[in-house]
Amino acid sequence: MRVAIVGAGSIGAVIGARLAASGHEVVLVARGAHLAAIRRDGLTLVDHVGTASGVYRLSASDEPSQFNVQDLVVIGLKAHAIGAMLPKVSALVGPHTTVVPAINGLPWWYFHREGSALAGSSLRTLDPGGTMFSALDPAHILGCVVHIAAEVRAPGEVHYTVASA
Repeated sequence: MRVAIVGAGSIGAVIGARLAASGHEVVLVARGAHLAAIRRDGLTLVDHVGTASGVYRLSASDEPSQFNVQDLVVIGLKAHAIGAMLPKVSALVGPHTTVVPAINGLPWWYFHREGSALAGSSLRTLDPGGTMFSALDPAHILGCVVHIAAEVRAPGEVHYTVASA
């Protein structure tokens, strides 16, 4: 699969490296010193939980439009940063792309096709103007709950530290 990780910080980088270790074609969207280190030296994953430790030489950019449409897009951003990035993520999303927001808490799309009287509504406290709901068709979204712990210990170096029981 072609996979884009949007927000290749701690959680996103672990997911990306582990998918790359499984043979998928992974690209990363990152920023700042972390992006510079990944471009220069690759993404180093220190896997204290599994066997995926290594250096992953993956294409990386701060601009999603530098990559083509993907089969899977994983959003690993902090919840408050997603709204500004969603319009840029559209460059990665085609008709058959699955988008997995790897975030904690209730997502802005929570009631999409939920089946109650609230079906189709969005959580205005998370998406006050409805811009997130309109920037990404919720039909592409596959929800998840994140149960891993990881940290960026240095630019380009991520440690996968704990798996949840």
